[in-house]
Order: sequence, then structure tokens, then C-alpha cells
Amino acid sequence: MLAAVLSPELAKFKAAQAANPNLKSLNGINYNNATELLMRDLLPNGMLGVAIAGLLAAFMAGMAANISSFNTVFTYDIWQPTSARTGRTATTCGSVAPSRSSAASWPSRPRSSPVATAT
Repeated sequence: MLAAVLSPELAKFKAAQAANPNLKSLNGINYNNATELLMRDLLPNGMLGVAIAGLLAAFMAGMAANISSFNTVFTYDIWQPTSARTGRTATTCGSVAPSRSSAASWPSRPRSSPVATAT
């Protein structure tokens, strides 16, 4: 495993797991953290931003595919006899409802006071 060689935290976890095979994590580090540890250790700041933007873009593309699939299944399998407008409405409801629930749980930012300028 190349990540265990390049990341000191994963190397320590791998050595500890060799001694104790039932060990699931070491100081919160396990093999699921390999990508973020490699990104943190190997990428400079600019490339780290590009990599995070790429991960977010991949997540958004996957969610768009899920919404498109939901629309297709609903329109063809459940509501075929009516117009396609029902499918668009169901897609809108299926994508707005989860976004509203996640927006409601998102922590609000504290308002900052205006900064006094020196004259």
C-alpha cells in the first residue's frame, strides 16, 4: 500500500495493526483516511484547492445522475399515462425537499461587526 509508505500516520496504524489485528483505528486514523491524508501531505495549497473542487464536482455529478434517474423511473414506470410535466414536478419536489432539510440543519454564521477604519 503506497499510502502507508507516504503518510506517517498510516504507517504507524499499519504497524500497530500488524501487532494487533483487531485494531480498527489508531488516534482516529484508519485506512478510510488515506485519500485525505495523501492530499494533505503531498499537494501544495493551490493543487489542494483544485483537488477539493474536483471531489465536489464529482459528488455533484453523481447527485445529478441520481436526480435524472429518479425522473426517468418516476416518469416511465409510475406516471406514464399522464404528461411529462408530472415527472418534472416530481423531480423538483424530490430535489428541493432534501436541499431544504439540509439547509435547515446547516449552522448559521454569526454576524460580524463592522470594522472601524483608521483615519
